[in-house]
Amino acid sequence: MIAATKPYSSGMPDIGAPRLGSAPTASDFRGGERRAWIRYPTHLETFCRQAIGGPEMCWSGVIQNISRGGMRLLMHRRFEPGSLLKMDVPLPVEQPTPYLMSRVIYATLQPNGSWALGCAFTEELDEDYMGAILKNPTNRAQMPV
Repeated sequence: MIAATKPYSSGMPDIGAPRLGSAPTASDFRGGERRAWIRYPTHLETFCRQAIGGPEMCWSGVIQNISRGGMRLLMHRRFEPGSLLKMDVPLPVEQPTPYLMSRVIYATLQPNGSWALGCAFTEELDEDYMGAILKNPTNRAQMPV
């Protein structure tokens, strides 16, 4: 669920960027990739908190990739699979700070001691909202040309 007081509009003209991929059909699955949405690399700093039953503490993390259905988050804290998280989403300053609700699918310990969390959104992102996240000037990912 995205909590915002008004829809996001960047106010910037479309610069000819390709449209985000749509969900593939079952016949599109070949080989080992079975994800429903295209994942996009990101490097966005964020904060999250446990949505239900946890302390009102925020933890920082980095969104490593995102799709319309979920994201991979790198954190120094482990959340149990099944945990419901409320994620702050970095958008331009003039916009209200929305949040995304997601459920932890997996938590994997990384060699450096941090945790990679695979999270599924409780509601899929629409194309415009996804584009706003990817175009965020604080996104330090190397986007493919």
